[in-house]
Amino acid sequence: MVTEKYCPACKITKPADQFNKRIALKDGLASWCRSCSNACGTKYRNSDKGKKKMKEWENNNKEKIREYHKKSHRKYPERNKNSHYKRTYGVTLEQVNGFLAAQKGGCAICAAKEPGNSATSWHVDHDHKTKHIRGILCFACNLMLGNSKENIDTLMGGAVYLSYHKGWDLNISQWGAFPPGGLKMAENCRMVNGK
Repeated sequence: MVTEKYCPACKITKPADQFNKRIALKDGLASWCRSCSNACGTKYRNSDKGKKKMKEWENNNKEKIREYHKKSHRKYPERNKNSHYKRTYGVTLEQVNGFLAAQKGGCAICAAKEPGNSATSWHVDHDHKTKHIRGILCFACNLMLGNSKENIDTLMGGAVYLSYHKGWDLNISQWGAFPPGGLKMAENCRMVNGK
């Protein structure tokens, strides 16, 4: 058994475990070491010819790629969530779980203990301008903030609207100040209902 091998690309003799296996070759190891082989592959993939070939392969194998991704998501759900959180928000799954634990295991708005709507992941709520993470939300609350375009007047107006139509007497002092949108909504409700 070979314990070391010479790499003609970097001209260095390296331990055998730094070479990929190639059963077709006499010694069972690739000609180039892993680092040289990876560098060559990266250089090719970044070349115009390599990019063209990869695009062509992707176009001819869309179904195969789709199936691969489906299997990967089913087989490694935690790894995929972690990758998504890192790529999108710059945090790990462990950190997201820490945020959730700090929120007593539920949505920061409604305290729901499940993400909801058959979603398997909680939503990381963040400020779209600063990218600052504000909390972890269930599907419905994340949708509510998104649909309101994070406009506080709209959200407060919605609360006033629902309160009015449920016959609740809103204690304005609990809000600190009556929201401008909420006041307008309350006036509109009075006009529609004649009160």
